[in-house]
Amino acid sequence: MITGGINFMKERAFVKLTGAYLYENEENTEILDEVLPGWAVSVENRCGKRSLVTTHYGYSGWVDSRNLYRCSQKNLMERDDLGNSRILLPAFTDLMDAPRVSGHIIASLSRGSIVEIIPSAAAEGGYLPVQTAEGIRGYMPEISLADRRDDDSFLYQSADADFFLHQPVPFGASNERDFRSEVVKNASRYLGTQYRWGGKSSAGIDCSGLAFMSYMMSGILIWRDSKPAPKWPVKKIPLDQLKKGDLIYFPGHVAISMGNGKFIHSTGYKRSFGCVINSLLPEDRDFRKDLREKIICCGSIFKDE
Repeated sequence: MITGGINFMKERAFVKLTGAYLYENEENTEILDEVLPGWAVSVENRCGKRSLVTTHYGYSGWVDSRNLYRCSQKNLMERDDLGNSRILLPAFTDLMDAPRVSGHIIASLSRGSIVEIIPSAAAEGGYLPVQTAEGIRGYMPEISLADRRDDDSFLYQSADADFFLHQPVPFGASNERDFRSEVVKNASRYLGTQYRWGGKSSAGIDCSGLAFMSYMMSGILIWRDSKPAPKWPVKKIPLDQLKKGDLIYFPGHVAISMGNGKFIHSTGYKRSFGCVINSLLPEDRDFRKDLREKIICCGSIFKDE
């Protein structure tokens, strides 16, 4: 995993429509993460068919080079500056060859994938013209697209090891409650999604993937793992300070507080496999006694220093 900054001399790339799994080594022995279509990476090393990459949120691993579309640092900066990037909110959205339901499907993209709208072209019948990171054009329902709240600036702006600690909280500091509600709302979009080790898509997602996606879609990039990390914005807090949108850490697991003792998480538990809601309160039917007894700590981006 990354411990410092980005080498700005390295190649940059977008992830293609196929998406890409991030592996711990070039032999693909264990999945670490899933990088979705339209996301950007820095290519640190190419070795045969595999590439060592660092994501725009500071996570590193090996991917299949065929899933990458080469771009420049300038391309990343221009994409952020133009503000045409949109993130997909439904579980899946079809990219169509025409602005109508009877058009032919070019591809189907998962929630969290990134496309760009084409501002010079007009919307038709509720569809917007868009293009993928590798330049494939088509149409998507306008209602499926939301403004992207994070960006790729880590890959071109700074080599500061504390880069992610300096992220501004969306909605303004005075609207902490709105941000917390947004995190829970985004997590709830994945309810019913199956558990998948290393997954971050609506086809399958794991516990830290759910936490990461819920925060990313709300505009904050956190460490993609089941524990806090010192160079990222989530800081430890005691259980009695836990609020809606904060994180709850267990051994090898993480959940998102919904307030009032409830939490949402993606679990491989045999009795509630996938993204579900459970409780820390013994009087609730969905109480997870096994987890309540194993809480290591809680975490919040709003911890006072």
